Amino acid sequence: MIRLLSFGDPQLLNAEGARFESLERRTKSVAFLIYLASEDSDRLHRRDELTAVFWPEADGPRGRNALRQTLHIIRRELGPDSFHSNGSQDLSVNWNEFSSDVNSFNLAIADGLLETALSLYREDFLPGFVLQGCPEFDAWADERRTYLRKCAARAARDLAHQAEGQK
Repeated sequence: MIRLLSFGDPQLLNAEGARFESLERRTKSVAFLIYLASEDSDRLHRRDELTAVFWPEADGPRGRNALRQTLHIIRRELGPDSFHSNGSQDLSVNWNEFSSDVNSFNLAIADGLLETALSLYREDFLPGFVLQGCPEFDAWADERRTYLRKCAARAARDLAHQAEGQK
């Protein structure tokens, strides 16, 4: 199982906890994985959406080629089963191969497991992370950071109220 950590500096870890350092140096590839793995785990992403976010300057064929190259690089590093695709248009991470601290946080919040959620929130989501030439990704990351911070604050507040009620 590959662990993707996005609270704090992004990290990709294998089952033994070793980092995929060569892939981590490819900022756009890491951002691409984070984008896919930090939303609803059932969400599929259209390839044209992904090319618009990550290669906004590229026309259709060049953007699709850049996407294919990125998928090839990630599969080469993490394994051929890293992604699910339902045909040629939609793509998601393969949750049988991945875990994400952000996805686990969201699931814990939804299940009311507030202590678990807060244990996963070790820092803000991607603090100071900027993807040059990809303003739509940067806007998305800022929006996610704000949303996740509010969820963590609400969970901490709710836990404090629960603790006060137990006294």
